[in-house]
Amino acid sequence: MRKFLLFSLAMSFCVSLNAQIFTQDFSTSTTVSDYVSASSNRTSFTTSIDSIAIKDLANSTATTIEPSDNLPDTPAEYLTLKHPFIWASYPERQKIVDNIHNYTWASSLYDQLKARVDAKKNDHITNPEAVLKTIPAIPGLYSDRTDHTDIVGNMTEAAILYYLTNDATYAQYAADILNHYMKYIAVQPVQKYQEGTDGLMFDDGWLESRTLFPRLALTYDFLYNYVNNASNTVYDYETKTRKLFDDAVAQTTVTNLADIVFMSIRARQSNHSVLAGNGALFNLLMIADDTKRNQYFDRFYNNTNESFDAYTWTLGNFTENGVWPETFSYSKGSHGLVIQSLNVIDRYNPSLNILNNHLKILEGFIGYANWFYPSDELMRFGDTGTEGDMTDEYRWILRVALRKNLTDIKKLATQNLKYYYNQNGGYNPQIITDRLEFNSPLQLLWGENLDTSEIAVTPKVENTYNLIHAGLLVQRNYNTPDIKNHGLMYYSGGSAYVHTHSTGIDLELYGEGQVTGAESGSSSYGTDEHENYRVRHASHNTVIVNGSGKRGGNNWLTKVASVDLIACEPKSYGTSISNDFSFSTQYIDDSFNDCQQQRTNSIIRTSETTGYYFDILRSKSKTTNKFHDYIYHNIGDAVSLKFVDNSNVPLNASTKYATDQVGDVTGWTFFENVNSSTATNQGVNASFAINAVNKFMNVSIPAGIEREYTTALAPYTKGALNGYDKKKTPVITMRKNGEAWNEPFVAIYEPSNSQQSTVKSTSNIVKNNKVVGVKVISEVNGAKITDIILANDDDNIAINLKELKLEFNGRFGIVRTNVKDGKTNVSLYIGKGQKLVFDGHTLNANNEEKGLLEYTLDYEYQFKLGTDNFNIKTIGETCIDKKNGNVKIEADETRNYTATLKGNNFNYTDNFTSILNIDNLSPGAYDLCITVEGDTFEQCYKVSIAEASNLSGKILVDKKTASISIAEGTAPYTVLKNGKTILETYQTDFSVEINHGDQLQIQSKSACQGVLSKSIDLLENVRVYPNPTNG
Repeated sequence: MRKFLLFSLAMSFCVSLNAQIFTQDFSTSTTVSDYVSASSNRTSFTTSIDSIAIKDLANSTATTIEPSDNLPDTPAEYLTLKHPFIWASYPERQKIVDNIHNYTWASSLYDQLKARVDAKKNDHITNPEAVLKTIPAIPGLYSDRTDHTDIVGNMTEAAILYYLTNDATYAQYAADILNHYMKYIAVQPVQKYQEGTDGLMFDDGWLESRTLFPRLALTYDFLYNYVNNASNTVYDYETKTRKLFDDAVAQTTVTNLADIVFMSIRARQSNHSVLAGNGALFNLLMIADDTKRNQYFDRFYNNTNESFDAYTWTLGNFTENGVWPETFSYSKGSHGLVIQSLNVIDRYNPSLNILNNHLKILEGFIGYANWFYPSDELMRFGDTGTEGDMTDEYRWILRVALRKNLTDIKKLATQNLKYYYNQNGGYNPQIITDRLEFNSPLQLLWGENLDTSEIAVTPKVENTYNLIHAGLLVQRNYNTPDIKNHGLMYYSGGSAYVHTHSTGIDLELYGEGQVTGAESGSSSYGTDEHENYRVRHASHNTVIVNGSGKRGGNNWLTKVASVDLIACEPKSYGTSISNDFSFSTQYIDDSFNDCQQQRTNSIIRTSETTGYYFDILRSKSKTTNKFHDYIYHNIGDAVSLKFVDNSNVPLNASTKYATDQVGDVTGWTFFENVNSSTATNQGVNASFAINAVNKFMNVSIPAGIEREYTTALAPYTKGALNGYDKKKTPVITMRKNGEAWNEPFVAIYEPSNSQQSTVKSTSNIVKNNKVVGVKVISEVNGAKITDIILANDDDNIAINLKELKLEFNGRFGIVRTNVKDGKTNVSLYIGKGQKLVFDGHTLNANNEEKGLLEYTLDYEYQFKLGTDNFNIKTIGETCIDKKNGNVKIEADETRNYTATLKGNNFNYTDNFTSILNIDNLSPGAYDLCITVEGDTFEQCYKVSIAEASNLSGKILVDKKTASISIAEGTAPYTVLKNGKTILETYQTDFSVEINHGDQLQIQSKSACQGVLSKSIDLLENVRVYPNPTNG
């Protein structure tokens, strides 16, 4: 048994004759005699005193506890004392003492408390003014906050040590400080104290109610018997004398503190009342008069006309998920404080049955596991922090579950605690100086030992989890043995409860061991970066319409538009019908930015180690569709943009995002190194290189819709792993001029350990001039996987795709063929719809409008080639008479093709499977036909090779600007000034800055096309006037 040395003489607990007693119930049936006998078998003792009669010890003989090498057992007489009771009682003390004796974690916490207090306490024995003279003047300044927090915190820790040790020197030290605060606070005005005004101790009454008010009440509670014993005195710093503790002053103070909390809340119907709540609750519970205390408790619990939100409102504000509705760090903090206050209230007034009526609050906290990625990173929506430790609250939940005999919750809390302890290398608790809410000592007072036989269980997460308050939908696919590296998870959505971040329909992606397509996170409030980037559209993976980044009025709940969930499979807390497919569709009607958007996302797994995300975002303005900017951030070191033939997408320095429209803060002015392409309808592949871990995010964007592409660098991503929280974040954007609803943004995201994507081709599926889906072909482990992904913008749309032998009625469905070794595994999936027909097989959805049909063909299925299977690109002659034109053929489907090209006395035939280049062509027109081996298929085209021309154009000089206009010549054009390259561009009209005497040259892609040049003479048109005279 661990031994402890007690300092000082023990004291007698004679409670003063006027001590007020009230009955409390700690939910158990242990009698006094049971308790005493149980103390001899401490490790199995369970705290509770339901049937103990509280009695007044004023006229009884209390036991004097002599100093001992061990923490003393709790005398039976103390079991009936009313104080302490807020955090801990004397009936609960023995179990805490036994934990200290028997378990390293508890003895460590005890030692830490002593180490924090003993030196000051021992100095106080001989010099009581040592600490009292360091207390700042009351009232004081905001700069006094740290001193008050340190002193009051140390005072409360000393009071707790008195409770544990019965060592009067701890009581004396804490009581002298308490007396000082009670004396000076009691005479301060009872009024509304808010940020920027004078406070009681420093100039922010709301922060004081969070940091200092609860500690004063707790200290008073732990010392109540000591300070109300007429044998004990306190040192008065003002008069330099010892005197009796004035309990009437203390009663005034706790009453006033409760009043001040009730009137000083900054924002109603927010977390502010929760954060300050213990400041009111703990103090009102210390009111001795029963009638008055009950009146104050009713104000706390039921009020309708205070600035403080009634506790009933707080309880009702928890969502259907059982969580406090904010971003994680705010939600978790508020949630934990409510768990703590629930336990305190239930112990004070069991008749309310408050815990049993609100078990969803305990269960909801356990559900926070759904807010984490497999890497233990938090979803970054809104202003959330990156710290995700929840073990304090789990310990509180376990204490409640044991006290209330909540078997299921006890099991979950125990398993989760064990899991988190194992993840962190064990339980090594630390007592810290809490700068806001005071919780650290509860590790000891509410701590429960976890037996080594307890099993750690990974916290349960849902395949779909809907955070309605934040407008967010979380989906995950963990159908892999290695969830951390190959699990897939995303969230999309947004609303006011993301702390007024203007998100549109946001998206965050996970892959290969970390969050890659990440949100930017928050910055320091009030800074330019936070207010004009972090909370704005351009810091999120979203679409900005017509450059508009407006937000609403001053009410944070209505400052941004909310995202609504339209459909998903599986439903929140539901079971997936497929191991490979899931989806969600969300919608926003953004009145602030006059637009409507719909985003459909899907996780599509192709093997235990591979898979991709499907993203289709439809966007339209309610007024004029000028342009839509799709923005995607991904942590990494670099991003490349290539056409599907692996040639680079030409990019040039751009000022596209250099400014905002007046009154519209989009956030994109924070983009750096902005380089943009001209408009192109070619398919584009992007790859984000994450060099620190040799991982990639590969992105495939189908051809067919004309867009401008941009790469840039955005500010760092808060909380990113592997050092990427210190680096700029690569960004790609797509600008679509005109509408983007029928021609939406479509992208396939594949996290990978290779820059060579398993996704080999993507092509839009178009019906009646509207994109209704995408065809994705992957090659995985020797199998060719073709996914036909159908994503309509309404539940009741019917499409018939004859070339694919496919019919679909509904919103979202997938047809998959997995071809390998002479067989084809086929999957038909309806996420939301009525019927899916493919090649003679029909899947009818169930009454929830979903369904799955899987079957195997004993042959290798091949889709009929569509008219868009081939991408034909021609390159003209580079120089006159070079005859070096080129035709390039790219096929989406890999087959055995034959191509024939005829014209200009040229007759060429060749075989290919996916890509064919035909070189050395003269200018002119040609006929190109493509056939398929063993098939009647034939597709013919007219192609032409452009004739080369020499570079021609003009250079006009105006002051210090040279304007260049290219008439003929092959882009890109390179501009050299005095022999040094200053610009490369695909534009035919552009300008550069010049100085007198500069030599300017413009070259085309081919040197044989010649050079435009000019010597800059800014004086050639200068004339002296008037002419000199002979006079």
